[in-house]
Amino acid sequence: MTPPKHRLYLPFDAWPKPDRTLWRAVTSTDDPLEDTATCGHWSEATRAMRMRCYGEWLSYLARNHPETLARPCGERVTRERVRGYLDEMSGRPSTLLHPHSYALSPTSTAIHIVSLLVVIRAFEPDSDWRWLSRISRLLQTRAAAELRKPYLGVSASRLFQWALSNLDVVQATDSPQDLASAISFRNYLAIGLLVACPVRRRAFCRLDVNQRVERRASGFLLHFPIDDMKDRKPRTVPLHGRLVGPMDHYLRNYRARLLSGSHSSALWITQSGEPMAEHSIYGMIVRTTEVEFGARLTMHDFRKIAATSIAEYDPAHAGIIREILGHSTMTMADYHYNQAGSLKAIKRYQEVVAGIRKGAADRRGTKRRGSSRSLTTA
Repeated sequence: MTPPKHRLYLPFDAWPKPDRTLWRAVTSTDDPLEDTATCGHWSEATRAMRMRCYGEWLSYLARNHPETLARPCGERVTRERVRGYLDEMSGRPSTLLHPHSYALSPTSTAIHIVSLLVVIRAFEPDSDWRWLSRISRLLQTRAAAELRKPYLGVSASRLFQWALSNLDVVQATDSPQDLASAISFRNYLAIGLLVACPVRRRAFCRLDVNQRVERRASGFLLHFPIDDMKDRKPRTVPLHGRLVGPMDHYLRNYRARLLSGSHSSALWITQSGEPMAEHSIYGMIVRTTEVEFGARLTMHDFRKIAATSIAEYDPAHAGIIREILGHSTMTMADYHYNQAGSLKAIKRYQEVVAGIRKGAADRRGTKRRGSSRSLTTA
């Protein structure tokens, strides 16, 4: 039996006309003197994400409360309907892509409610949205707890050396036109590059050979434009010296082998000669690291590892964490990534425990020796 096809997202053209008008008003940046564009600073990616989430909210209403679409935007957003929306996100209906009911992750759920709050507050700024803001904060707190992993136990140095060693092995055992070698080399190069330059997933996946990867006589420069960076600051980063040779070899040999006559400007290419999608690159990183380290290292984990490694092994320069991770302040880096302080505390506690055990053993030994002397002299 074919599962029912639910339209979980309303595209912009299917939104009610008032919603489309308000969206254009709050996101427009045409007039620099006009103060109504409260969301005009959004990046292209943020705008697309907010539009998608709001479209999903409208889809929920269209399927469950269709009569509300004729009402003003703010009147549709009630506690009861938001509760129903949350219930659906914990057990979404089946679609052609998802034959079975499925639940959104805590992070995705929080993003949907935050997006609803941001958009509806922009649409109706004079209304009281404090109740929705409280729900939003609660969901974000739960999502943060879900994402807060235990110490990963892998340093940036170990990851980098592992990637370099595997690049050498692949290159040494390669045979002409071997597609498996090209795939392996691509995977290890991507991991090495992500260790050396732990940018966000969007920026990493958008690397291309025309504009973002520039070949120089002394190596390569990586360019990350404003749209790639969350802090809205473009960056140009020199490729780590140990990766210059592998990158050159990948571009001249393995990437061409993967393309197999196809044409693409993307840096990362599939075995079918197509540009790798974000989810494909994400899966490649997770699968490759899991085989070696027994843990699913996501692309975001590389940022945590970078910050923790700096703070633990080079604490005098911990201030560079902010710049490396592209944060506007150190607060986010400290809160989300830096586990060095807790690690040192744990190590110190273990030393104390070891000292206590040693002291107890010494006392037991002294007591036994004292008992022996007493028996001898008795």
